[in-house]
Amino acid sequence: MYKNEKFSFKLMISVNGYTEKPTSKDYNKISFEEKEITISELEQFIKQGYIFSCTYIDKEIKSLFGYKKKERALHTNIIVFDIDNTLLSFNELLVTLKYQPSIAYTTFSHITKGNRYRLLYIFNTPLNQNQYQILYDNIITNIELDNHNRAIYQFYLGSYANCKLINNLIIYSYDDISISNSIKEKPTPYNIQLQMEKRDKVVVEIKDHEYITNFWNLSHKDLIEKYREKYPFFENNLEEANEDIPYITIPENYCCIKRYWFKEKTKLDNGNCVYSNRVCKIKDGNGRRKKLFLNAIVRKYMYPQIEFEHLLHCLANELYYYINNSKDPISKQELYDIAENVYNENIDKYSAMIKQQQTEKRKWIINPQYCIKYNLSAKTVRNMVKGKINNELIGLYYDCSKSLKENLSTFKELNLKVGKSKLYEWCKGNNIPTNIKNNQSTKNTVGLYLYNPISAIAG
Repeated sequence: MYKNEKFSFKLMISVNGYTEKPTSKDYNKISFEEKEITISELEQFIKQGYIFSCTYIDKEIKSLFGYKKKERALHTNIIVFDIDNTLLSFNELLVTLKYQPSIAYTTFSHITKGNRYRLLYIFNTPLNQNQYQILYDNIITNIELDNHNRAIYQFYLGSYANCKLINNLIIYSYDDISISNSIKEKPTPYNIQLQMEKRDKVVVEIKDHEYITNFWNLSHKDLIEKYREKYPFFENNLEEANEDIPYITIPENYCCIKRYWFKEKTKLDNGNCVYSNRVCKIKDGNGRRKKLFLNAIVRKYMYPQIEFEHLLHCLANELYYYINNSKDPISKQELYDIAENVYNENIDKYSAMIKQQQTEKRKWIINPQYCIKYNLSAKTVRNMVKGKINNELIGLYYDCSKSLKENLSTFKELNLKVGKSKLYEWCKGNNIPTNIKNNQSTKNTVGLYLYNPISAIAG
């Protein structure tokens, strides 16, 4: 909790202000637009009778008539409480509160319908519906009020220009509110179906609040660039290799998210054609949301201890690079909900699906960082590695007490592809005689390399 008059946040605000409470018919004609404002600017909007609400998928709402608020709501930074018909005066009420509001004001119905106050608690991180309700229920425990503001998609009126209003400039964080376990696990009408499907659901622990704030406020492109190093995007569970090691051994539990590519033909001004590989982005109607969910499941399998923010950032990368989001766009709220559901999911349920991702037959792959450092092509390094591994295997299994022909038979039994000329070359390079007719007592004195080639083959 801190005071910051420059902190800004997004919310939906009516295009016009009102000098008195609009009727229910008037509500359907009101237009709204998304704005990013400070707490002091919100104070002025309230005094001018503007109406405000959470953000929605749409940046503008021309009319509330027939508008699906619940389905299209995204998130909010403000938790709102209405105090109706209390005997306490404005100042007496504030003294009784455990958590002081960021802003408190008297509403349009104040005096005419008894004492009526509205309390606003502003948070530094946008809240989804589940987070909103948890905080709402914990703040409400010591306040006597009507319990009807538990949905983030409610719309709230400002007030008169001369209304009684205090602005404490307080910005809360999620951790500032003491969360009761009994309230945390309490089913609500909004999420009871989800809780029945996920009986072991727990609240996601947010460690990097700055990232979450940037997730809601930055574009996907800017977010990805800002956190590229802190939360690297990954598509397999290979260990990061030193740039001086030419290849990476593939482990038994190797898993990789599969992509599909196509060759794009481009005709140059000189008439020549060049081809480049382009990824096939998943289009609307091809299960984009399901694919995002399942790929996040695979990432959770790869790294079970992955932090929520890292998982969410990978989803942001996935959406930006591999999903066509031009039609029926997948919102940030949907992305956040997918990450939250995956984070709480039992990964064992998806073992069959994960096994389908584990079809890799290669034992090793070229380390691209090695190619970059030494300015070598992947083909050159691949041939070099193949030769290195073959030499090490020969050194491991070659028996100097046997003839060249007998050793070739041994290699064939071991399913090692070593030709006669290659074996001659290896023996010559290691000063090993190939004619053992007069040296039948020769012992295998070939030293083994420090590198263990079994790991490369058995891996």
